[in-house]
Amino acid sequence: MTQPVHRLGSQGFSLAQIENQMLRQHSEDPRIHVAIVCASLGAPLLRAEAYSPERVEQQLQDDLIRFVNNPGKMRLDAEAGILHGSRIFQWYRADFLAASPSIAAWILPHLQGISACNRPPRLAFLPYDWSLNQRMSP
Repeated sequence: MTQPVHRLGSQGFSLAQIENQMLRQHSEDPRIHVAIVCASLGAPLLRAEAYSPERVEQQLQDDLIRFVNNPGKMRLDAEAGILHGSRIFQWYRADFLAASPSIAAWILPHLQGISACNRPPRLAFLPYDWSLNQRMSP
């Protein structure tokens, strides 16, 4: 059971409720998963600034590009036809598949410096490191 930590009016909400019942429910954009982070080493990097309404699109895109191009979170072995990815893509599979026909099809356009794959790669999930990330992104 999660403890309410924030009050909105007279109601208390846990961080899990804010994430799953508010933010994810009202956004059909899977990039939300690079913004809502748990500060573990396996998660996307923390931003050093707050998201702002006038810049949120660019901030989400920057975070997405940084996340999928981090070899510790995502890497393509084109020869073997395997896309090694964060377990975030496994846990929130439905969110990504609502926006794309496959997880690989959602990720590949954002990977930098790759040549086209002859066939769609098979997705394999990397181990997730729950250790606390004590560094913030630049």
